[in-house]
Amino acid sequence: MGRLRKPHFPGINVAKTERIDNPYLKAALLRDSAHVRAVQGDETSWSHAIEEALRHAAHVRDPDGERIYSLLKDTQGNGYKRLAYNPRLSLPESTRRKYAQLALDCFREAQASSVDRWLIDTSAVVVDGHPLIVALSIAQCFVWIDPYKTLDLLERLRTKATRFLPSLLAKIDYANYCAKRCLAWRSSDPLPMFDLDAKYIRGPQ
Repeated sequence: MGRLRKPHFPGINVAKTERIDNPYLKAALLRDSAHVRAVQGDETSWSHAIEEALRHAAHVRDPDGERIYSLLKDTQGNGYKRLAYNPRLSLPESTRRKYAQLALDCFREAQASSVDRWLIDTSAVVVDGHPLIVALSIAQCFVWIDPYKTLDLLERLRTKATRFLPSLLAKIDYANYCAKRCLAWRSSDPLPMFDLDAKYIRGPQ
């Protein structure tokens, strides 16, 4: 059997961003750098990239600095979420739950609205992306914290996504599958592993 090749992600030279004057462009490059390291599961490099990005935000005057800070907290939340799910990391359930909780904390700091508002008001302004995508990220975090909460959120989210964002339905189904696997898991069994980047094919509805 051939060896599995480790995925390659192009690196971002953080030092070169020092020559960029546009604060949003620089923040975007720093966010991309952190995202790449989160996907790789490299927590140390990811943490350093996030810290560098937050230092940048601290030196940008308001209101731009506040907006950039919120974007970075959203990126940090997604990074923690990826660490919670990373199938290439051998982590105990308690550690994945800890990462998921840290992700939730970041999302709550980044967003001005509650999860309920995202599900009710699809025109609500969110820090980055469609409000239903943000709501899905919250539901994905609860898979490791409270799977029943995930199922409750997904039930409401599916109704909204069917009408406003059908492309999200496969990811909703996958989160539903993950929550049910966690509910069925016994501590004597191997911990279920999930891949957020896996293609999930929806069955007949």
